[in-house]
Amino acid sequence: MGTQFSKHFYIVCLFFLVSTVFSFINPLMIPILVANGSQSAQTASIIQTIAFLCAGIFQPILGRMIDSKQFKLASFSIAACILFGLGSFCIGNPMFITMGMVFFSIGFVSLFTMTIFCLVGCVHESKRTKAFTIVYMILNIGGAISGLIAYLFMGKFKQQLIAIDLITTILATLVIFLTIHLSIKNNNFNYTFKKEKISFRDDIIPKWHLFLGLIFLQIPMFSHVSIFPLYFSEKGLDAQKLTSLIFIVNTAFIIVCAPIVSKIFEKMGISKTFFIGMFFLAIGQAIFPTFLNNFGIFSSTVLWTIGELIILPKIVVFIYSIVGEDKKGLASGINTGLLSIAKVMNPLFGLLVLKSNVVAISLLLFAIPIIGYALTSLDYIFKTKRTITTATCVASE
Repeated sequence: MGTQFSKHFYIVCLFFLVSTVFSFINPLMIPILVANGSQSAQTASIIQTIAFLCAGIFQPILGRMIDSKQFKLASFSIAACILFGLGSFCIGNPMFITMGMVFFSIGFVSLFTMTIFCLVGCVHESKRTKAFTIVYMILNIGGAISGLIAYLFMGKFKQQLIAIDLITTILATLVIFLTIHLSIKNNNFNYTFKKEKISFRDDIIPKWHLFLGLIFLQIPMFSHVSIFPLYFSEKGLDAQKLTSLIFIVNTAFIIVCAPIVSKIFEKMGISKTFFIGMFFLAIGQAIFPTFLNNFGIFSSTVLWTIGELIILPKIVVFIYSIVGEDKKGLASGINTGLLSIAKVMNPLFGLLVLKSNVVAISLLLFAIPIIGYALTSLDYIFKTKRTITTATCVASE
């Protein structure tokens, strides 16, 4: 995978990795709100949901800034949100900490949008699957190291780690801004920016079913964050231990197998790739409630992780294709926005499974990715039918 990208690509990857390794606030938002904001766990969960929903809604707006070549405004918005979010800890007021978490989430997710635009959107279409696979591996490697650092040192060095989080996140934002600025200046950027305004009515609303389908395809990828821990707790099992097992298996499998899966499905069509990925997601999620032992949880996690690795890179390619190559900023924003909304919707489905029986839970978890695939396939199905009908009419004439 290594020789096909520019020097700037690897520089941004390096700083994105550093930023991810020292990112502590985002994954630990609920514990921080409970410990520092005098919030209950339930209230903290609601705040996190609102934060990611706001972040998801903001991403297409950020994408429009990028497409309008307003990189200074976009970078300043990210830096301001992160500074306010982390600065709220210095004030110590629970209300400011709560507000800070919302702004920090917007800044954190926006930085990912800028990273996706720089590393995935602005490479050639044929390289996007590989480029996103690299980004996704960095995200998981960095997340694993970040979790280990937080586990070992967060108790004693919380303020210092938060300060490092601030510095590395701002630094990554600056590097991405400078990379884009210098690439444009040296005519090394694979993009022509648009000065006219982008219409959300024309670019988003007509494709609502496709975007909704992509959300449903991505909802299962966050089950280990909300649905599974809730279900473990409801059944009286050790939620922390079993959830940790899922995280370890999921992260390790992504780091080891992502390049292999990417190579296998790189040249396969999007519809066929979605179908195969949907199959693994649906089976892996459906068997989870039935086999609540170490082997069953391991097998379930491996199956839906394979589905995740198959689908996620192609989702990025699919979004760029339906939004348009002339709106890569908007496409990058939509991609990250849909991911954030899927993360918000997952715990909502979790509430549905808590009091249900095993069969009902399995059917629901099985159905979610299938609904997603069906919605994303509507255009393809109707387009095929229209083509066949037109061909039949021409032949009869």
